[in-house]
Amino acid sequence: MSPHTFFRRMFVACALVFAFSTPTLIPGPQLMAQDTAPDSIQGVYTGVFHPGRPTSVSIQLRVDQDRDVLIDFLDKTGWYTGIRRTVKAGTSYVSAQLPLPDALRDLSSAYVSVKIIPVGGEWFQKIAEVNQPVRFVTLEPIRAALYYNYPLSTFSAPVGRGISNHDGVSVFVRQQNGRYEMGYLQSGYGQEQELILDLLSGDLNFRMKNSMGITDISTITAASIADDSQSKHVYVQHLQRMKGYFEHVESGRMADLSGDYPILREANSYLRQVLFTLEPLIYEKLETPVLQNPNGGPTMPPRPGKELAVKVHYEAGADRDLLLTVKAQGRVLSSQRFKAAAGEDTLVLPLVLPKDAPTVETEFSLALVPQSAGLEATLAQARIQANVLPLNSIDYVYVSEQVSSLTDLYMSVTYASVEPLDLRVDLYDASGQRLDRIQTPLEVTEVGSIYTMKFSQDYELASGRTYTLVFRLVPAGSTSENGFGDIVKFFRKRDVN
Repeated sequence: MSPHTFFRRMFVACALVFAFSTPTLIPGPQLMAQDTAPDSIQGVYTGVFHPGRPTSVSIQLRVDQDRDVLIDFLDKTGWYTGIRRTVKAGTSYVSAQLPLPDALRDLSSAYVSVKIIPVGGEWFQKIAEVNQPVRFVTLEPIRAALYYNYPLSTFSAPVGRGISNHDGVSVFVRQQNGRYEMGYLQSGYGQEQELILDLLSGDLNFRMKNSMGITDISTITAASIADDSQSKHVYVQHLQRMKGYFEHVESGRMADLSGDYPILREANSYLRQVLFTLEPLIYEKLETPVLQNPNGGPTMPPRPGKELAVKVHYEAGADRDLLLTVKAQGRVLSSQRFKAAAGEDTLVLPLVLPKDAPTVETEFSLALVPQSAGLEATLAQARIQANVLPLNSIDYVYVSEQVSSLTDLYMSVTYASVEPLDLRVDLYDASGQRLDRIQTPLEVTEVGSIYTMKFSQDYELASGRTYTLVFRLVPAGSTSENGFGDIVKFFRKRDVN
């Protein structure tokens, strides 16, 4: 047994006897008497810790005579390792490399303890002490099935959610050349960017080729970010960009539960956890949500009895719950609770509106709360308003505002239909006289559009006059004037100078 360990155990034994005895019978150890010299520790600075790798500890202090500085690494279960340094009177700064063990018992309670003691003295003769909690990066590989069993999709390929914001970017998680890695490749206009995260070492490899064919390659090791703040900043920026790409692909694959989506979710979750470990969040935030088609296809307006999703980006300093509430006319249509893991993430939250939901303006609100808490404990909130539309409806109409002749008139209609219907378009002149009518059958579909409608005659349009178009849904083949969902649009003849 080392002298260091012997004295530690002796002190613990003495402390236990003192705790369970009458204080007047057993005096405290004489060695505990504190030195009256004004020695002090002004600050202790540590980087991010990696189990099994040495890391630097910097100490700002004041000593008016020669002293020893003990730098120990501990957690609530006990002591692991330590360094002793003798410093001269007047020393104001000490830096040392502190070795860390491979096996740690309780990462959450780990800390560095810095003590000033007399030269040659023991740890319990401390004149000054500062305990500094530490943070760890544990970059471990994802489960093996993630690496090579699931080829991931590219943004430029069909991913079931329409046009991507990042065409030419592919994401991957793979086993290659004996390494487990994840990353992205972005290419276009003769340029390329590739970022690869080694899942065993945590090292980042970045390659960029410009349009001149000049390639720049750089590497940031996971070990370097503990002591180099600039390297850590760049490392985090790279991972945030990669996570953004994975999020975009994932949000478009939500409904494909038998394909890539579970793997994308796990990859994105892994990146979120690493980023949270590197830079824990201390604040709560919800960005304005958006409504989304849960299948990843074109965004559809909410309708009674239909599925939709709310997409939201959040930041949380600990594991939280997300409360999603849908209200209309003072009535709660839907209320659901979702898990929001600590860190920063984008979630797509599915929901189904009740079949009797009113077709009025509806509020979709989100609240970030502590786990199992209610709205009274809200930490952050966000909401969006949207009209719930009927199952049969004209959703949107675009019409040319000015035309030189009727043949130049362009009309585009987006609609939804759950039964056979016709779209009727009536053309009226400025006096209210109907000039012509178009009636065309519509496909039964949740998302439909038609933009090839033309009137049968090219009426002579009068300059300076306003013409009216009335768009209406009617039963299939109906000749009755009755209909529903009317939308009125206007256009004028373009004057030619």
